[in-house]
Amino acid sequence: MNDADHAADLLLAALAEVERVAPGLSLGQLTMLLHVVRREGVRISDLARLGGWSESRVSRGVRAMATAGEPGALPPAYGLVEILRGGDARVRHLVPTIMGAALANSLMCLVDSGGLGLRDEAMSLEALRRAASSGGGDQQSECRSF
Repeated sequence: MNDADHAADLLLAALAEVERVAPGLSLGQLTMLLHVVRREGVRISDLARLGGWSESRVSRGVRAMATAGEPGALPPAYGLVEILRGGDARVRHLVPTIMGAALANSLMCLVDSGGLGLRDEAMSLEALRRAASSGGGDQQSECRSF
């Protein structure tokens, strides 16, 4: 297998993992999530500038990645991002949830290891939800070997 084929296989495996954990998550939303993970506490306006998106697009994308029941959350409410209100009521800061950080970590581990077979080993969305609701564990610090 040449380098281009290997890179394509890794990308396809990463996209399959995203679809498994958050079915229907758009590439734009995934990009937003990865920015949020890298720049925890980023404001919506700064995230819009980073990605070259409108603030309204970022707001809709982030609200769809919020946790169900959170004020402003939109369906499908993936539970990947938490929206925190700043001192100014108009300012929103974004942080990844345990599930959001775990998904980003799974993708980074996949890329770092160059490995495939993520589906069998990675935590299921339900397992991540259980861990998040119980406050369990630091899911983002452990890079699992796949």
